[in-house]
Amino acid sequence: DGKNALSESMSVFYSSCIDTLTSVSEFIQRLARASESINPKSAECLKNIACNPPKNTYEAMQLILIFFVVYEFVLCGRLRTLGRLDEMFLPFYKNDLENGTFTKDQIKELFKYFLCRFHAMKIAYDQPLLLGGIDRNGNEVTNELSYMIVEAYNELNIHSPKIHIRVSDKTPESFVKLVLSCIRGGNSSFVFACDNTVIRSLTKLGMTECEARDYVLIGCYEAAIWGIEVPCTGSGRINLAKCAELAMNGGKDMATGKQIGRAVGKIRSYKDFETAVKEQISYLSAKTADYIRAIESLYPDIYPDPLLSSMLDNCVECGTDAYAGGAKYNNSSINFAGIATLTDIMAAVKKVVFEEKRISFEELCTLMKNNWRGAEKLRLYCGSLKEKYGNGNKAADDIARDMAKHTAQSLNGIPNGRGGYFKAGLFSIDNCFPLGEKTAATPDGRYAGEPLSKNLCSTTAKDRNGITALAQSVAAMDLSDFSNGSVLDVIMHPTAVSGEDGLCAMYGVLKTFFDAGGFAMHGNVFDAKKLREAQENPEKHSTLQVRVCGWNAYFVNLSKKEQDEFIKQTEHIS
Repeated sequence: DGKNALSESMSVFYSSCIDTLTSVSEFIQRLARASESINPKSAECLKNIACNPPKNTYEAMQLILIFFVVYEFVLCGRLRTLGRLDEMFLPFYKNDLENGTFTKDQIKELFKYFLCRFHAMKIAYDQPLLLGGIDRNGNEVTNELSYMIVEAYNELNIHSPKIHIRVSDKTPESFVKLVLSCIRGGNSSFVFACDNTVIRSLTKLGMTECEARDYVLIGCYEAAIWGIEVPCTGSGRINLAKCAELAMNGGKDMATGKQIGRAVGKIRSYKDFETAVKEQISYLSAKTADYIRAIESLYPDIYPDPLLSSMLDNCVECGTDAYAGGAKYNNSSINFAGIATLTDIMAAVKKVVFEEKRISFEELCTLMKNNWRGAEKLRLYCGSLKEKYGNGNKAADDIARDMAKHTAQSLNGIPNGRGGYFKAGLFSIDNCFPLGEKTAATPDGRYAGEPLSKNLCSTTAKDRNGITALAQSVAAMDLSDFSNGSVLDVIMHPTAVSGEDGLCAMYGVLKTFFDAGGFAMHGNVFDAKKLREAQENPEKHSTLQVRVCGWNAYFVNLSKKEQDEFIKQTEHIS
Protein backbone atom coordinates (compact mmCIF):
# COMPACT_ATOMS: atom_id res chain seq x y z
CA ASP A 1 0.00 0.00 0.00
CA GLY A 2 1.03 3.62 -0.45
CA LYS A 3 1.96 4.08 3.20
CA ASN A 4 4.60 1.34 3.00
CA ALA A 5 5.95 2.12 -0.46
CA LEU A 6 9.74 2.06 -0.67
CA SER A 7 11.64 5.17 -1.69
CA GLU A 8 13.83 4.86 -4.76
CA SER A 9 17.01 4.74 -2.66
CA MET A 10 15.56 2.00 -0.41
CA SER A 11 14.46 -0.01 -3.41
CA VAL A 12 17.96 0.20 -4.89
CA PHE A 13 19.49 -0.74 -1.53
CA TYR A 14 17.36 -3.86 -1.05
CA SER A 15 17.83 -4.96 -4.66
CA SER A 16 21.60 -4.57 -4.29
CA CYS A 17 21.63 -6.64 -1.11
CA ILE A 18 19.52 -9.40 -2.67
CA ASP A 19 21.67 -9.48 -5.80
CA THR A 20 24.88 -9.60 -3.77
CA LEU A 21 23.71 -12.36 -1.43
CA THR A 22 22.34 -14.36 -4.35
CA SER A 23 25.68 -14.04 -6.12
CA VAL A 24 27.58 -15.24 -3.06
CA SER A 25 25.22 -18.20 -2.74
CA GLU A 26 25.67 -19.10 -6.40
CA PHE A 27 29.44 -18.77 -6.04
CA ILE A 28 29.42 -21.28 -3.16
CA GLN A 29 27.24 -23.64 -5.18
CA ARG A 30 29.72 -23.49 -8.06
CA LEU A 31 32.49 -24.35 -5.62
CA ALA A 32 30.41 -27.31 -4.43
CA ARG A 33 29.92 -28.63 -7.94
CA ALA A 34 33.62 -28.22 -8.74
CA SER A 35 34.69 -30.13 -5.62
CA GLU A 36 32.24 -33.05 -5.86
CA SER A 37 34.65 -35.36 -7.67
CA ILE A 38 37.65 -34.25 -5.60
CA ASN A 39 36.31 -33.99 -2.06
CA PRO A 40 32.70 -35.14 -1.54
CA LYS A 41 32.76 -34.09 2.14
CA SER A 42 33.73 -30.57 1.20
CA ALA A 43 31.08 -30.51 -1.53
CA GLU A 44 28.41 -31.53 0.98
CA CYS A 45 29.50 -28.75 3.33
CA LEU A 46 29.43 -26.15 0.54
CA LYS A 47 26.00 -27.22 -0.68
CA ASN A 48 24.59 -26.72 2.79
CA ILE A 49 26.13 -23.33 3.62
CA ALA A 50 25.20 -21.97 0.19
CA CYS A 51 21.59 -21.71 1.37
CA ASN A 52 21.44 -22.78 5.03
CA PRO A 53 23.09 -22.01 8.38
CA PRO A 54 26.19 -24.11 9.16
CA LYS A 55 25.51 -27.32 11.10
CA ASN A 56 28.91 -27.86 12.72
CA THR A 57 32.35 -26.37 13.41
CA TYR A 58 33.71 -27.35 10.01
CA GLU A 59 30.85 -25.69 8.12
CA ALA A 60 31.06 -22.56 10.28
CA MET A 61 34.77 -22.24 9.50
CA GLN A 62 34.14 -22.74 5.81
CA LEU A 63 31.46 -20.05 5.75
CA ILE A 64 33.70 -17.52 7.52
CA LEU A 65 36.56 -18.28 5.15
CA ILE A 66 34.41 -17.88 2.03
CA PHE A 67 32.87 -14.65 3.33
CA PHE A 68 36.38 -13.34 3.98
CA VAL A 69 37.64 -14.24 0.51
CA VAL A 70 34.64 -12.66 -1.22
CA TYR A 71 34.79 -9.51 0.88
CA GLU A 72 38.57 -9.00 0.65
CA PHE A 73 39.41 -10.23 -2.84
CA VAL A 74 36.21 -9.76 -4.83
CA LEU A 75 34.68 -6.65 -3.28
CA CYS A 76 38.10 -5.27 -2.23
CA GLY A 77 36.93 -4.37 1.26
CA ARG A 78 38.77 -4.95 4.52
CA LEU A 79 37.34 -7.41 7.02
CA ARG A 80 39.17 -5.95 9.99
CA THR A 81 38.26 -8.68 12.47
CA LEU A 82 37.00 -12.24 12.30
CA GLY A 83 35.07 -11.57 15.51
CA ARG A 84 35.18 -13.21 18.94
CA LEU A 85 35.77 -16.75 17.77
CA ASP A 86 35.61 -18.51 21.15
CA GLU A 87 32.11 -17.12 21.65
CA MET A 88 30.96 -17.66 18.06
CA PHE A 89 32.18 -21.25 17.73
CA LEU A 90 31.24 -22.47 21.21
CA PRO A 91 27.69 -23.68 20.31
CA PHE A 92 29.06 -25.65 17.33
CA TYR A 93 31.89 -27.06 19.45
CA LYS A 94 29.56 -28.28 22.19
CA ASN A 95 27.11 -29.73 19.71
CA ASP A 96 29.86 -31.54 17.77
CA LEU A 97 31.22 -33.16 20.93
CA GLU A 98 27.76 -34.14 22.13
CA ASN A 99 26.78 -35.65 18.76
CA GLY A 100 30.12 -37.27 18.14
CA THR A 101 30.61 -35.30 14.93
CA PHE A 102 34.18 -34.42 15.90
CA THR A 103 36.49 -35.08 18.83
CA LYS A 104 38.40 -32.33 20.66
CA ASP A 105 41.60 -33.31 18.88
CA GLN A 106 39.88 -33.16 15.50
CA ILE A 107 38.45 -29.70 16.22
CA LYS A 108 41.90 -28.49 17.27
CA GLU A 109 43.26 -29.73 13.95
CA LEU A 110 40.45 -27.92 12.15
CA PHE A 111 41.44 -24.71 13.91
CA LYS A 112 45.05 -25.18 12.86
CA TYR A 113 44.02 -25.55 9.24
CA PHE A 114 41.61 -22.61 9.54
CA LEU A 115 44.32 -20.33 10.97
CA CYS A 116 46.86 -21.44 8.38
CA ARG A 117 44.54 -20.48 5.56
CA PHE A 118 44.63 -16.86 6.73
CA HIS A 119 48.38 -16.96 7.27
CA ALA A 120 48.86 -18.20 3.71
CA MET A 121 46.90 -15.26 2.29
CA LYS A 122 49.50 -12.78 3.66
CA ILE A 123 46.95 -10.18 4.69
CA ALA A 124 48.52 -6.73 5.10
CA TYR A 125 49.18 -5.92 8.77
CA ASP A 126 47.90 -9.42 9.66
CA GLN A 127 44.26 -10.48 10.04
CA PRO A 128 42.83 -10.00 13.55
CA LEU A 129 40.53 -12.18 15.62
CA LEU A 130 39.32 -11.76 19.19
CA LEU A 131 39.14 -13.97 22.29
CA GLY A 132 37.91 -13.51 25.87
CA GLY A 133 36.27 -10.71 27.86
CA ILE A 134 32.74 -10.19 29.13
CA ASP A 135 29.58 -10.43 27.04
CA ARG A 136 26.55 -8.12 26.86
CA ASN A 137 25.25 -9.51 30.15
CA GLY A 138 28.55 -9.11 31.99
CA ASN A 139 29.48 -12.81 31.90
CA GLU A 140 33.03 -13.87 31.04
CA VAL A 141 33.31 -15.41 27.58
CA THR A 142 36.63 -17.24 28.05
CA ASN A 143 35.99 -20.95 27.65
CA GLU A 144 37.60 -24.22 26.60
CA LEU A 145 37.84 -23.02 23.01
CA SER A 146 39.78 -19.92 24.07
CA TYR A 147 42.58 -22.12 25.37
CA MET A 148 42.38 -24.49 22.39
CA ILE A 149 42.70 -21.69 19.82
CA VAL A 150 45.72 -20.14 21.56
CA GLU A 151 47.42 -23.52 21.93
CA ALA A 152 46.80 -24.40 18.27
CA TYR A 153 48.10 -21.00 17.19
CA ASN A 154 51.24 -21.28 19.29
CA GLU A 155 52.00 -24.76 17.96
CA LEU A 156 51.79 -23.41 14.42
CA ASN A 157 54.26 -20.58 15.25
CA ILE A 158 52.71 -18.15 12.76
CA HIS A 159 52.03 -14.43 13.21
CA SER A 160 48.87 -14.03 11.16
CA PRO A 161 46.07 -14.04 12.07
CA LYS A 162 46.98 -11.87 15.03
CA ILE A 163 44.99 -12.36 18.22
CA HIS A 164 43.31 -9.70 20.34
CA ILE A 165 42.75 -10.74 23.97
CA ARG A 166 40.09 -8.99 26.04
CA VAL A 167 40.82 -9.01 29.77
CA SER A 168 38.05 -8.39 32.31
CA ASP A 169 38.05 -8.68 36.09
CA LYS A 170 36.61 -12.18 35.53
CA THR A 171 39.09 -13.44 32.93
CA PRO A 172 40.89 -16.53 34.30
CA GLU A 173 44.50 -15.85 35.28
CA SER A 174 45.45 -19.18 33.72
CA PHE A 175 44.25 -18.02 30.30
CA VAL A 176 46.13 -14.73 30.44
CA LYS A 177 49.26 -16.57 31.55
CA LEU A 178 48.90 -19.01 28.66
CA VAL A 179 49.04 -16.09 26.24
CA LEU A 180 51.94 -14.50 28.13
CA SER A 181 53.85 -17.79 27.92
CA CYS A 182 53.42 -17.70 24.13
CA ILE A 183 54.84 -14.16 24.03
CA ARG A 184 57.71 -15.19 26.27
CA GLY A 185 58.43 -18.06 23.89
CA GLY A 186 58.71 -15.76 20.87
CA ASN A 187 55.16 -15.84 19.47
CA SER A 188 54.23 -12.25 20.28
CA SER A 189 51.36 -11.64 17.85
CA PHE A 190 48.94 -10.79 20.66
CA VAL A 191 47.58 -7.61 22.20
CA PHE A 192 45.69 -7.36 25.50
CA ALA A 193 42.81 -4.91 25.98
CA CYS A 194 41.32 -3.90 29.33
CA ASP A 195 37.54 -4.33 29.35
CA ASN A 196 37.03 -1.77 32.13
CA THR A 197 38.82 1.04 30.29
CA VAL A 198 37.54 0.21 26.81
CA ILE A 199 33.92 -0.09 27.90
CA ARG A 200 34.16 3.17 29.85
CA SER A 201 35.59 4.91 26.77
CA LEU A 202 32.66 3.78 24.63
CA THR A 203 29.95 4.74 27.12
CA LYS A 204 31.49 8.22 27.28
CA LEU A 205 30.54 8.60 23.62
CA GLY A 206 26.92 7.60 24.17
CA MET A 207 26.86 3.82 23.71
CA THR A 208 24.90 1.92 26.34
CA GLU A 209 26.76 -0.23 28.87
CA CYS A 210 25.22 -3.34 27.31
CA GLU A 211 26.32 -2.33 23.81
CA ALA A 212 29.81 -1.33 24.93
CA ARG A 213 30.39 -4.73 26.53
CA ASP A 214 30.00 -6.29 23.09
CA TYR A 215 32.96 -4.47 21.58
CA VAL A 216 35.57 -5.99 19.35
CA LEU A 217 39.03 -4.70 18.55
CA ILE A 218 39.47 -4.12 14.85
CA GLY A 219 42.65 -3.45 12.95
CA CYS A 220 45.38 -3.00 15.55
CA TYR A 221 43.62 -2.03 18.80
CA GLU A 222 40.63 0.14 17.81
CA ALA A 223 37.42 -0.56 19.70
CA ALA A 224 34.07 -0.85 17.89
CA ILE A 225 30.65 -2.27 18.81
CA TRP A 226 30.04 -5.63 17.16
CA GLY A 227 27.22 -5.59 14.62
CA ILE A 228 25.96 -2.04 15.19
CA GLU A 229 28.91 0.29 14.55
CA VAL A 230 30.65 1.02 11.27
CA PRO A 231 33.76 2.86 12.40
CA CYS A 232 36.36 4.37 10.13
CA THR A 233 39.22 4.06 12.57
CA GLY A 234 42.08 5.50 10.54
CA SER A 235 40.51 8.47 8.81
CA GLY A 236 43.33 10.82 9.75
CA ARG A 237 46.34 11.35 11.98
CA ILE A 238 47.90 14.36 13.68
CA ASN A 239 51.54 14.76 14.69
CA LEU A 240 51.58 16.19 18.23
CA ALA A 241 55.28 17.05 18.04
CA LYS A 242 54.55 19.05 14.89
CA CYS A 243 52.00 21.03 16.87
CA ALA A 244 54.81 22.13 19.20
CA GLU A 245 57.00 23.00 16.19
CA LEU A 246 54.19 25.14 14.75
CA ALA A 247 53.65 26.86 18.11
CA MET A 248 57.35 27.80 18.20
CA ASN A 249 57.31 29.19 14.66
CA GLY A 250 54.10 31.16 14.34
CA GLY A 251 52.20 28.25 12.78
CA LYS A 252 54.79 27.76 10.03
CA ASP A 253 56.68 24.61 9.10
CA MET A 254 60.32 25.18 10.08
CA ALA A 255 61.70 23.43 7.01
CA THR A 256 59.50 24.96 4.31
CA GLY A 257 58.16 28.14 5.88
CA LYS A 258 54.66 27.12 4.81
CA GLN A 259 51.79 28.30 7.01
CA ILE A 260 50.27 25.05 8.24
CA GLY A 261 48.95 25.96 11.66
CA ARG A 262 47.44 28.98 13.32
CA ALA A 263 49.50 32.16 13.68
CA VAL A 264 50.14 32.85 17.36
CA GLY A 265 51.33 35.90 19.25
CA LYS A 266 54.67 36.41 20.96
CA ILE A 267 55.46 33.80 23.58
CA ARG A 268 56.69 35.37 26.83
CA SER A 269 55.98 32.60 29.34
CA TYR A 270 55.56 28.86 29.59
CA LYS A 271 51.81 29.42 29.89
CA ASP A 272 51.89 31.25 26.55
CA PHE A 273 53.72 28.30 24.99
CA GLU A 274 51.30 25.77 26.46
CA THR A 275 48.35 27.78 25.15
CA ALA A 276 49.95 28.07 21.71
CA VAL A 277 50.51 24.30 21.47
CA LYS A 278 46.92 23.63 22.48
CA GLU A 279 45.71 26.10 19.86
CA GLN A 280 47.65 24.21 17.18
CA ILE A 281 46.18 20.89 18.31
CA SER A 282 42.64 22.33 18.22
CA TYR A 283 43.24 24.00 14.88
CA LEU A 284 44.66 20.91 13.17
CA SER A 285 41.90 18.75 14.67
CA ALA A 286 39.24 21.03 13.20
CA LYS A 287 40.96 21.24 9.80
CA THR A 288 41.44 17.48 9.64
CA ALA A 289 37.80 16.88 10.62
CA ASP A 290 36.64 19.29 7.87
CA TYR A 291 38.69 17.40 5.29
CA ILE A 292 37.35 14.03 6.40
CA ARG A 293 33.73 15.25 6.40
CA ALA A 294 34.15 16.43 2.82
CA ILE A 295 35.38 13.00 1.74
CA GLU A 296 32.73 11.15 3.76
CA SER A 297 29.97 12.96 1.87
CA LEU A 298 31.14 10.98 -1.18
CA TYR A 299 31.24 7.57 0.51
CA PRO A 300 27.79 6.39 -0.70
CA ASP A 301 28.88 7.00 -4.31
CA ILE A 302 32.49 5.82 -3.94
CA TYR A 303 31.92 2.63 -2.00
CA PRO A 304 28.40 1.33 -1.36
CA ASP A 305 28.68 -1.96 0.51
CA PRO A 306 25.60 -4.18 0.12
CA LEU A 307 27.32 -7.28 1.53
CA LEU A 308 28.31 -5.62 4.81
CA SER A 309 25.01 -3.74 4.96
CA SER A 310 22.99 -6.93 4.60
CA MET A 311 24.75 -8.26 7.73
CA LEU A 312 23.71 -5.27 9.89
CA ASP A 313 20.16 -5.28 11.31
CA ASN A 314 19.91 -1.50 11.45
CA CYS A 315 20.86 -1.12 7.77
CA VAL A 316 18.27 -3.71 6.76
CA GLU A 317 15.56 -2.12 8.91
CA CYS A 318 16.07 1.40 7.56
CA GLY A 319 17.02 0.43 3.99
CA THR A 320 20.25 2.43 4.06
CA ASP A 321 23.79 1.41 3.15
CA ALA A 322 26.38 1.08 5.91
CA TYR A 323 28.49 3.88 4.40
CA ALA A 324 25.51 6.18 3.97
CA GLY A 325 24.78 6.21 7.70
CA GLY A 326 22.69 3.04 7.89
CA ALA A 327 24.35 1.53 10.97
CA LYS A 328 23.28 2.56 14.46
CA TYR A 329 26.70 4.13 15.06
CA ASN A 330 28.64 5.62 12.15
CA ASN A 331 31.79 7.02 13.69
CA SER A 332 35.17 8.17 12.39
CA SER A 333 38.51 8.53 14.10
CA ILE A 334 41.63 10.64 14.07
CA ASN A 335 44.73 9.31 15.78
CA PHE A 336 47.24 11.51 17.58
CA ALA A 337 50.90 10.47 17.49
CA GLY A 338 53.92 11.33 19.62
CA ILE A 339 52.51 12.09 23.08
CA ALA A 340 55.86 11.29 24.76
CA THR A 341 57.81 13.50 22.36
CA LEU A 342 55.34 16.33 22.92
CA THR A 343 55.59 15.94 26.70
CA ASP A 344 59.40 15.95 26.61
CA ILE A 345 59.39 19.04 24.36
CA MET A 346 57.18 20.99 26.72
CA ALA A 347 59.06 19.86 29.82
CA ALA A 348 62.35 20.98 28.24
CA VAL A 349 61.01 24.39 27.22
CA LYS A 350 59.58 24.92 30.69
CA LYS A 351 62.81 23.92 32.44
CA VAL A 352 65.52 25.32 30.19
CA VAL A 353 63.87 28.52 28.95
CA PHE A 354 61.45 29.72 31.59
CA GLU A 355 62.82 28.27 34.83
CA GLU A 356 66.59 28.07 34.41
CA LYS A 357 66.74 30.78 31.69
CA ARG A 358 69.69 29.10 29.97
CA ILE A 359 68.46 30.40 26.61
CA SER A 360 65.69 32.68 25.38
CA PHE A 361 62.65 31.27 23.64
CA GLU A 362 63.60 33.05 20.41
CA GLU A 363 67.15 31.67 20.55
CA LEU A 364 65.79 28.17 21.11
CA CYS A 365 63.51 28.50 18.08
CA THR A 366 66.50 29.51 15.96
CA LEU A 367 68.43 26.47 17.23
CA MET A 368 65.54 24.19 16.24
CA LYS A 369 65.54 25.63 12.71
CA ASN A 370 69.30 25.04 12.54
CA ASN A 371 69.06 21.48 13.92
CA TRP A 372 71.01 22.27 17.13
CA ARG A 373 74.03 23.47 15.17
CA GLY A 374 76.66 24.92 17.52
CA ALA A 375 74.77 23.90 20.68
CA GLU A 376 75.68 20.25 21.27
CA LYS A 377 76.29 20.75 24.98
CA LEU A 378 72.81 22.23 25.43
CA ARG A 379 71.27 19.48 23.29
CA LEU A 380 72.80 16.80 25.48
CA TYR A 381 71.61 18.62 28.59
CA CYS A 382 68.04 18.79 27.25
CA GLY A 383 68.19 15.13 26.33
CA SER A 384 69.22 14.13 29.84
CA LEU A 385 66.67 16.09 31.86
CA LYS A 386 64.94 14.05 34.55
CA GLU A 387 61.60 15.54 33.48
CA LYS A 388 60.95 12.91 30.83
CA TYR A 389 57.78 11.01 30.03
CA GLY A 390 57.88 7.39 31.14
CA ASN A 391 59.74 7.73 34.41
CA GLY A 392 56.98 8.39 36.91
CA ASN A 393 58.16 12.01 37.08
CA LYS A 394 55.31 14.17 38.37
CA ALA A 395 56.20 17.26 36.33
CA ALA A 396 56.30 15.29 33.08
CA ASP A 397 53.24 13.19 33.96
CA ASP A 398 51.22 16.34 34.72
CA ILE A 399 52.08 17.71 31.29
CA ALA A 400 51.15 14.45 29.57
CA ARG A 401 47.84 14.25 31.41
CA ASP A 402 46.91 17.84 30.57
CA MET A 403 47.89 17.62 26.90
CA ALA A 404 46.13 14.28 26.44
CA LYS A 405 42.96 15.69 27.98
CA HIS A 406 43.04 18.71 25.67
CA THR A 407 43.78 16.52 22.66
CA ALA A 408 40.74 14.32 23.33
CA GLN A 409 38.50 17.32 23.97
CA SER A 410 39.55 18.88 20.67
CA LEU A 411 37.96 15.99 18.76
CA ASN A 412 35.63 13.68 20.70
CA GLY A 413 31.95 14.13 19.93
CA ILE A 414 32.40 16.44 16.93
CA PRO A 415 29.93 15.40 14.17
CA ASN A 416 31.46 13.59 11.22
CA GLY A 417 30.07 13.37 7.68
CA ARG A 418 28.15 10.09 8.09
CA GLY A 419 25.69 10.91 10.85
CA GLY A 420 28.09 9.91 13.59
CA TYR A 421 30.90 11.43 15.62
CA PHE A 422 34.65 11.62 15.74
CA LYS A 423 36.57 9.44 18.20
CA ALA A 424 40.14 10.16 19.25
CA GLY A 425 42.94 7.61 19.26
CA LEU A 426 46.31 8.04 20.96
CA PHE A 427 48.73 5.92 18.98
CA SER A 428 51.19 6.19 16.13
CA ILE A 429 51.78 2.60 14.94
CA ASP A 430 54.86 2.79 12.68
CA ASN A 431 54.02 6.34 11.54
CA CYS A 432 56.49 7.47 14.21
CA PHE A 433 59.16 7.05 11.52
CA PRO A 434 57.69 9.00 8.54
CA LEU A 435 56.21 11.66 10.85
CA GLY A 436 59.60 12.09 12.47
CA GLU A 437 61.21 12.58 9.07
CA LYS A 438 58.97 15.61 8.51
CA THR A 439 59.48 17.14 11.95
CA ALA A 440 62.19 19.69 12.74
CA ALA A 441 64.59 19.37 15.65
CA THR A 442 62.81 19.50 19.00
CA PRO A 443 63.79 20.99 22.39
CA ASP A 444 63.98 17.58 24.07
CA GLY A 445 67.33 16.98 22.36
CA ARG A 446 66.02 15.25 19.25
CA TYR A 447 67.62 15.99 15.86
CA ALA A 448 65.48 16.85 12.83
CA GLY A 449 64.20 13.78 11.05
CA GLU A 450 64.67 11.34 13.92
CA PRO A 451 61.71 9.12 14.87
CA LEU A 452 59.04 10.36 17.23
CA SER A 453 57.92 8.33 20.23
CA LYS A 454 55.85 5.27 19.30
CA ASN A 455 52.32 4.68 20.60
CA LEU A 456 52.37 5.28 24.39
CA CYS A 457 56.08 4.47 24.72
CA SER A 458 58.64 6.90 26.03
CA THR A 459 61.09 8.45 23.61
CA THR A 460 63.42 5.55 22.82
CA ALA A 461 65.67 4.72 25.81
CA LYS A 462 64.46 7.69 27.87
CA ASP A 463 62.50 5.54 30.34
CA ARG A 464 65.21 5.14 32.96
CA ASN A 465 63.23 3.85 35.94
CA GLY A 466 61.91 0.54 34.65
CA ILE A 467 58.65 -0.80 33.32
CA THR A 468 56.65 0.02 36.45
CA ALA A 469 57.48 3.73 36.22
CA LEU A 470 56.71 3.69 32.50
CA ALA A 471 53.29 2.15 33.14
CA GLN A 472 52.68 4.71 35.90
CA SER A 473 53.34 7.60 33.52
CA VAL A 474 51.07 6.14 30.87
CA ALA A 475 48.24 5.48 33.31
CA ALA A 476 48.51 9.07 34.59
CA MET A 477 46.51 10.01 31.48
CA ASP A 478 42.80 9.25 31.28
CA LEU A 479 42.99 6.72 28.47
CA SER A 480 39.22 6.22 28.48
CA ASP A 481 39.14 9.55 26.60
CA PHE A 482 40.55 7.71 23.57
CA SER A 483 37.95 5.18 22.48
CA ASN A 484 39.71 4.59 19.17
CA GLY A 485 42.52 3.04 21.14
CA SER A 486 45.88 3.52 22.77
CA VAL A 487 48.56 0.95 23.49
CA LEU A 488 51.73 0.58 25.53
CA ASP A 489 54.56 -1.36 23.89
CA VAL A 490 56.91 -3.11 26.30
CA ILE A 491 60.16 -5.01 25.85
CA MET A 492 61.25 -7.48 28.52
CA HIS A 493 64.58 -9.25 28.79
CA PRO A 494 64.37 -13.08 28.78
CA THR A 495 66.15 -13.31 32.13
CA ALA A 496 63.50 -11.10 33.74
CA VAL A 497 60.61 -13.37 32.77
CA SER A 498 62.07 -16.86 33.02
CA GLY A 499 60.43 -19.59 35.07
CA GLU A 500 57.17 -19.42 36.98
CA ASP A 501 58.29 -16.30 38.84
CA GLY A 502 58.94 -14.58 35.53
CA LEU A 503 55.50 -15.50 34.21
CA CYS A 504 53.94 -14.14 37.41
CA ALA A 505 55.96 -10.94 36.93
CA MET A 506 54.61 -10.51 33.40
CA TYR A 507 51.08 -11.07 34.64
CA GLY A 508 51.63 -8.60 37.48
CA VAL A 509 52.80 -5.86 35.12
CA LEU A 510 49.78 -6.34 32.85
CA LYS A 511 47.27 -6.51 35.70
CA THR A 512 48.74 -3.49 37.49
CA PHE A 513 48.66 -1.44 34.29
CA PHE A 514 45.04 -2.36 33.61
CA ASP A 515 43.98 -1.75 37.22
CA ALA A 516 45.49 1.75 36.90
CA GLY A 517 43.43 2.52 33.79
CA GLY A 518 45.52 1.20 30.90
CA PHE A 519 43.71 0.60 27.60
CA ALA A 520 45.91 -1.97 25.83
CA MET A 521 49.36 -3.53 26.08
CA HIS A 522 51.56 -5.73 23.93
CA GLY A 523 55.25 -6.41 23.65
CA ASN A 524 58.33 -8.47 23.00
CA VAL A 525 60.71 -10.65 24.99
CA PHE A 526 64.24 -10.74 23.58
CA ASP A 527 67.79 -9.50 24.17
CA ALA A 528 69.89 -7.10 22.16
CA LYS A 529 72.57 -9.69 21.40
CA LYS A 530 70.11 -11.86 19.51
CA LEU A 531 68.77 -8.87 17.56
CA ARG A 532 72.28 -7.81 16.57
CA GLU A 533 73.04 -11.36 15.44
CA ALA A 534 69.85 -11.35 13.34
CA GLN A 535 70.78 -8.01 11.80
CA GLU A 536 74.27 -9.22 10.89
CA ASN A 537 73.25 -12.74 9.81
CA PRO A 538 69.62 -12.53 8.64
CA GLU A 539 69.74 -15.93 6.93
CA LYS A 540 70.20 -17.61 10.33
CA HIS A 541 67.27 -15.82 11.99
CA SER A 542 64.61 -15.74 9.29
CA THR A 543 61.77 -16.72 11.68
CA LEU A 544 62.55 -14.29 14.53
CA GLN A 545 59.25 -12.51 15.21
CA VAL A 546 58.91 -8.99 16.58
CA ARG A 547 55.77 -7.14 17.61
CA VAL A 548 56.19 -4.05 15.43
CA CYS A 549 53.26 -1.99 16.74
CA GLY A 550 49.83 -3.37 15.84
CA TRP A 551 51.09 -6.40 13.98
CA ASN A 552 54.05 -8.76 13.86
CA ALA A 553 56.83 -9.12 11.34
CA TYR A 554 60.02 -11.05 10.93
CA PHE A 555 62.85 -8.93 12.32
CA VAL A 556 65.01 -9.50 9.26
CA ASN A 557 62.32 -7.95 7.03
CA LEU A 558 62.27 -4.62 8.88
CA SER A 559 64.17 -1.58 7.62
CA LYS A 560 67.55 -0.94 9.23
CA LYS A 561 66.12 2.16 10.93
CA GLU A 562 63.37 0.07 12.52
CA GLN A 563 65.84 -2.65 13.51
CA ASP A 564 68.15 -0.08 15.08
CA GLU A 565 65.31 1.36 17.18
CA PHE A 566 64.48 -2.11 18.53
CA ILE A 567 68.14 -2.76 19.30
CA LYS A 568 68.55 0.61 21.00
CA GLN A 569 65.52 0.07 23.23
CA THR A 570 66.48 -3.52 24.01
CA GLU A 571 70.04 -2.53 24.96
CA HIS A 572 68.53 0.09 27.23
CA ILE A 573 66.60 -2.51 29.29
CA SER A 574 69.44 -5.06 29.40
